[in-house]
Amino acid sequence: MSMFKEHSHQIQNAKKNTVGILFLLIAIRFLSGAGIDLYVPSLPAITHYFHVTKSLVQLTIVLYVFGVGIGQLFLGALSDSFGRKKLILFGGFIFTAASFASVFSENIFSLIVCRFLQGFCVGGLSCICRAVVVDCYSRPQISNKFF
Repeated sequence: MSMFKEHSHQIQNAKKNTVGILFLLIAIRFLSGAGIDLYVPSLPAITHYFHVTKSLVQLTIVLYVFGVGIGQLFLGALSDSFGRKKLILFGGFIFTAASFASVFSENIFSLIVCRFLQGFCVGGLSCICRAVVVDCYSRPQISNKFF
């Protein structure tokens, strides 16, 4: 009887973990789109605030997208070596730090660096999320839950 209770407890924990994983994956995927969609309307205000040209402010978007690509390459590969959880925590921490630093940027160049770091982390986190889905679910489950 205790074996049955233990197995039932494991199933309940797996269901809780599934909900947590799904929430995390959705939140991280939201970050990748929000990094552009919420940012673009503020470009004229950023141009005015820093007293720089539009092309210099647009460079923040270019380097964000470039960072997404580089982050997918590096953090995705590193997640196979160091583990997914460690790199999700690391990427989330760096993303949060870069986000706070971008709010307090004193010049456009520090904002550009922060935006690159944000893109790097979001790209890596998105790649790791895809790997987590493949690790946790079979192909039929993936197609039913995510597409």
